[in-house]
Amino acid sequence: MTALARLYPGDPALAVAATVALAVALLVTVAAVAEGVFARHRPALRSTIWRVALLGVILAPAAAAVRPHWPWHVAVLPALSAEPPVLPAEPVPLPSEPVPVVVQPPVSTAPLELPAAAPPAWSVEPEPPVADPWHVLGGAAVVVWAAGAAFGLLRLVVGMWRLRGLHRRSAPLGAEWAEVVEDVARSLGTSRAIDVRLSPDVYSPVVAGALAPTVYLPATLAACCDARQVRDVLLHECAHVVRRDPLVRLVQCLAAAVYWPHPAVYALNRRLDLACEDACDNAALAGTDPADYAETLLAVTRFCYPVPHTHEYLTMVPKRTSLEARVGRLLGGQRDPVTRTPTRQRAGLMAVLALALLAIPSAEWRAAADATDGTPAERPRPDEPVEPSKLREITGRVVGADGKPVAGADVRLRAADDTSVPYRTLRVASDAAGRYVFRDVRPGAYRLWALAGDTASRDKLGRAEAVTVPVGGGASPPDLRMRPGVALRVRVVSDADGKPLVGARVRLTWTDTERDHLTGAGGDVQLQALTRETWTVEAGAKRHGGVTLAVDLSNGRDAAVELRLPPGSAVAGVVHGPDGKPVPGVGLSAFRATSEGGQLAYTESDANGRYRLDYLPLGDLQLYVGKRGYVREYKPFRLTAAADPVPLDVAVTPRPHGGAARMTVTDAAGKPVPGAVARNHGRFSDDVRIATAGADGVLLLDDVFEELAGHEAVVRAKGFAPRVVRFQPGPKATPAEVAVRLDPGHAVRGRVVDTAGKPVKGAYVRSGRGGLLGDTGCEERTDRDGHFAFDSLPADPTFSVSAEGYSELAGQKFPLDGRDRVVVTLKPAAAVRGRVLDAGTGKPIPDFTVSLTFSPDRRPTDPITGILGSLTDPGQTFAAADGRFAVSPLAAGMPFQATVTAAGYRRGVVRRVEARPGGEGGEAEIRLKREDPASLLEVGGKLLDHTGRGVAGVEVRLIATEGQRPRDSAFPFNWEMVETGQIGQVAEVLQFQRATTGPGGEFRFRGVPPGDELELVHWGGGTPPGRLRGLENRAAAERTALAVRTPAPASVRGTIDRAAYPDIGRVLLSGNDRFLTLKLAADGKSFSAEGLAAGQYEVQVYGTSRRVGDRGASTSDVIARRPVTLIAGEATGADVGEAERQK
Repeated sequence: MTALARLYPGDPALAVAATVALAVALLVTVAAVAEGVFARHRPALRSTIWRVALLGVILAPAAAAVRPHWPWHVAVLPALSAEPPVLPAEPVPLPSEPVPVVVQPPVSTAPLELPAAAPPAWSVEPEPPVADPWHVLGGAAVVVWAAGAAFGLLRLVVGMWRLRGLHRRSAPLGAEWAEVVEDVARSLGTSRAIDVRLSPDVYSPVVAGALAPTVYLPATLAACCDARQVRDVLLHECAHVVRRDPLVRLVQCLAAAVYWPHPAVYALNRRLDLACEDACDNAALAGTDPADYAETLLAVTRFCYPVPHTHEYLTMVPKRTSLEARVGRLLGGQRDPVTRTPTRQRAGLMAVLALALLAIPSAEWRAAADATDGTPAERPRPDEPVEPSKLREITGRVVGADGKPVAGADVRLRAADDTSVPYRTLRVASDAAGRYVFRDVRPGAYRLWALAGDTASRDKLGRAEAVTVPVGGGASPPDLRMRPGVALRVRVVSDADGKPLVGARVRLTWTDTERDHLTGAGGDVQLQALTRETWTVEAGAKRHGGVTLAVDLSNGRDAAVELRLPPGSAVAGVVHGPDGKPVPGVGLSAFRATSEGGQLAYTESDANGRYRLDYLPLGDLQLYVGKRGYVREYKPFRLTAAADPVPLDVAVTPRPHGGAARMTVTDAAGKPVPGAVARNHGRFSDDVRIATAGADGVLLLDDVFEELAGHEAVVRAKGFAPRVVRFQPGPKATPAEVAVRLDPGHAVRGRVVDTAGKPVKGAYVRSGRGGLLGDTGCEERTDRDGHFAFDSLPADPTFSVSAEGYSELAGQKFPLDGRDRVVVTLKPAAAVRGRVLDAGTGKPIPDFTVSLTFSPDRRPTDPITGILGSLTDPGQTFAAADGRFAVSPLAAGMPFQATVTAAGYRRGVVRRVEARPGGEGGEAEIRLKREDPASLLEVGGKLLDHTGRGVAGVEVRLIATEGQRPRDSAFPFNWEMVETGQIGQVAEVLQFQRATTGPGGEFRFRGVPPGDELELVHWGGGTPPGRLRGLENRAAAERTALAVRTPAPASVRGTIDRAAYPDIGRVLLSGNDRFLTLKLAADGKSFSAEGLAAGQYEVQVYGTSRRVGDRGASTSDVIARRPVTLIAGEATGADVGEAERQK
């Protein structure tokens, strides 16, 4: 005890410590108030405020130490006693548990005067001096503080040593990224080289090194993010380097080590970290779209979870930050995009800091008698800060519906903000008592659920138990109570012969269970513990194409479905550049040549440029190839036979510089508009360039993109109407000069409510298309009171309003510039409801598929919005014992055509059925006629070329119709409807089947209903397209052994005089009721097309597109026409010059 007392630094030293502690608390408080008042939506200013506060925290001890020498004092605080404190007469009661010891100013105790007494009659030996308990406590506090500070400094030293190893094990970026890094540096306004390296030791982008900062990227980043997202990451991380944030982080670590008992310093560091990240987000937003950048943050969060606790470097997804709040700030619309705090503001903040350092430590201590009434004050005991990296436990129990423990349950844990597919989960098994333990869990919000056989603890996909692990302890969530799930049996068979496919992959597109399953010996697999909702199932097998099906399990009944896979193949190869070297991170998407059915598969090339796409159908396909910095293009290819895989290497070409434009933005009076933002879009969603005008209203768009309408940019500024500016870029060295004048913007305020008049929070209110792909629209979300406001609208915008659980309102016109709020009432989401019955017995049909499309019997007053493509093709499959179905969410009152198919029945069609909210209206009754198997037809044969040889890879379609149908060229039986597959939704079409000819040209269709007319349509494979009608009139033997001989193909070649037609939007070949897009060759003027039918055609040259309205629509005019007659087996020339100009 005496030794500890000797360590007591003395009252003056503790007075300085108390002054510093108070000064730090006040500095942090003032900074927090300044942030809330002046910088809530200004990340750059917030960062500067907290940096200045950090500087004040570092200087506070020096200011307090020289306080006695300053000529002014402010007596506001009670003084420390000049005399040593005296022990009270009675023992001081001690707490049952030790109190955390922190450095605090001791509270004086008034001297205790003993009552007078007679001198003793004897003498005693003096006792040795007793150590003062307050001094002992003060000495112990010094020891604890010194130990904590030493530990903090040791951690810092160890962290710096670890950084040396991190640098040694890292590798520099490849040459393919050097240009991107240089472009990022230029975008950030720095000329110095930024060191960017790849490291196998990090799985989140980080910046490290106080004096020589380096950006370290995970080695797997290119495989987890596309090129645009990688550039976003580089912009963010390199902004840390330019701002010297690693040096500031070193100062933060020093402050945390010295002030480790002070909670205000932890708050300062947290707020400064958040402000730094937001400021770097601003730097990234200067070169990308907020929605795209939010998508990048989600992608980075997926692959870097769980976020490591690090103090030696800066990570893009810091711990203890809300990703949802961060994305909300990105998309909130009130964010100040400035990346640097103006010099005047920085000087003002430094002046405020100087005054604070002069004023706060000048406070003087009064005498104890002036401050107290002699009663000992209660000693403050602040909580000891908990180290955030301390790992915790989640413990709980899994029980059945009867409350008994469930052993062996698969208990899963994921982060609450995890949006990856599939989820990144931690998994443990429950023991015999139903108990489970997740150890080493970091503090944060989580979702917890359990699976066991055919039971699960959640009743909806993603609706798991919410668990929060606090910093100071573990979590014990309530019991996970298991309930029966729904089972789905999936059988996968070959469409060619009906045989089951063993080892086929069955995938649940979105799930919290196992995602992929393999079929067994019978070609089937049981999917258990599903919930009562719609599940999307994908199936694919070796040497077969893929099939997707949406199955509705909302009635809780176990279901079984059969998926028939067409013949197919896989493709694999290497993506390489012009130099033959592999190119990693290239996105590859496969589509049919006609784009029917949308995207078939997607992947990215790996570090060695390799890729593989499985489960593709046979026939003419196209491969979309895209990567930032390379030319994006569609590459046609053909699969003629099942293989595993077909080799297909892909060459990509670096994108040339797109040119530049310098824009000067002014208002109607000719004054510059600082802060104006120009956004240039290309033909793909991630082709975007963004620039912000300075104080002089000038901005530079560099390396711009061209879209269908030419080179365009949307220029916006707060309070002004956005404007689409068309321009012709100049070279990089001499950008084109473009003058942009912005007119005053229009405003509207409104409130979104439900039918009961209650506000709808979080509704999306969009003008135009919400600013997507270069339109002048914008988007806001309603607050908790349902309010929204726009102040920078163009004239006469069109609005749409949508919210989860409500019907969308589209095509709305709001009064502008008025004082009153516009009240928008949203109706509940609606559904198309019906019941499927057997037409003969009247009994319900339990298993069926419903497909919706737009009603052909629309009325002028009917509402209209979009519809999910999956509701049309493949539709939604139901397993309902009572035959009832409900397809939702849909817009209330909107009419649809409902098509119902069921095995063994002829399909039924209701041409008009309106979507109604629950409880409104009735249900459509659809009676299906049983199909007599003996009456079903078979159509098959071979498709031959003009020499009589079979042709593989030709697309063949069979159309069975009833009733009177129009001629082939008339809608809806025209070529475009057939090639895109949309004809399958026409009410008069009984059946629409697809096939691709095999190696010998063979094709076959089974189970064809005997309609009024059967038609065979074919195209592709290098053969002329053709249509064969009247198959219903042929004998069965002839129908099953057709020999469809195609004529010799014709071809056309030509050039366009670009001197006469410098601005071309597109070139079409029109003839034989078809339209074919002609792609210009690399010289920009030559075109060709093969595999055409003989006949009269016309080459049509269109000018550049121009926008129509504010919904993103565009149109263009024909500027030249060149008639041409094509002859079978011959190539015909068709040059277009001045003589062909459209009059």
